[in-house]
Amino acid sequence: MALGAFTKAFAKSNDYSRGKWLKQALEEDLEVVATADEFAAGSIIESLEQLLTLPSSEFKKYESTPAFSEEALSRLRSFALSLRVLRRNLNGLITDAIIEVEQFLSLDTEVLVRDGWQTGRKNLDRFLDEAARFEKNGGTLIGFLQWLKIAEEAEGGLKPAEVDVRSDAVQLLTIHSAKGAEWDYVAIPGLADRNFPNVGKKSDSWVKNAGSIPVSMRGDCDQLPSINFDNFSTNKNLKDGLERFNDQWKGA
Repeated sequence: MALGAFTKAFAKSNDYSRGKWLKQALEEDLEVVATADEFAAGSIIESLEQLLTLPSSEFKKYESTPAFSEEALSRLRSFALSLRVLRRNLNGLITDAIIEVEQFLSLDTEVLVRDGWQTGRKNLDRFLDEAARFEKNGGTLIGFLQWLKIAEEAEGGLKPAEVDVRSDAVQLLTIHSAKGAEWDYVAIPGLADRNFPNVGKKSDSWVKNAGSIPVSMRGDCDQLPSINFDNFSTNKNLKDGLERFNDQWKGA
């Protein structure tokens, strides 16, 4: 809470270079290509940098900023130093930057503790493989992050690592992209016709469903059976005509 208030106050001050740049750009009516999230992230990083050099007595000039406790200020400064070290490695290889972040967040240790040595690093290694392929084609870290964002929006993210078959346990899998051919037995709870998997509601509109295009509008209409409803004067004649039409259509 205190950091957020300080960030807002700092952004409004004359000390904030990014804020001055944005204000100048808007005054000059230039097109500013930046999202709110990106701007907020940048402002927090610059605020943390400011905490490294700003004496405690200077905080009072930023209005509406709650006071930091000594413990909080110490932790924030330690965090800011760690981020500074990480940013120095962002100009190198993408894979090196990812490994640095892994170690900084202790992700490598967390997944090993949670999932064990055999499977703990599978998804992390899969992610590193994707980064290495992107890097091999000349991609940059910024480009890789943008590619990940597009993959998340268009495909729901990257594919997870393959699951190793274990004969000594019952394994739970998501049905998404899961073939199940690796296992002798696969149980799918709730499997029912037209319920799961859900076929969805089909539209009868030929504009949305190609299977509903009127026969007369098809390019091969001369080779397909047709029906003229004007020829039927009773419901029985209509029923018989529809049955003949269906039989002809099945044989077409």
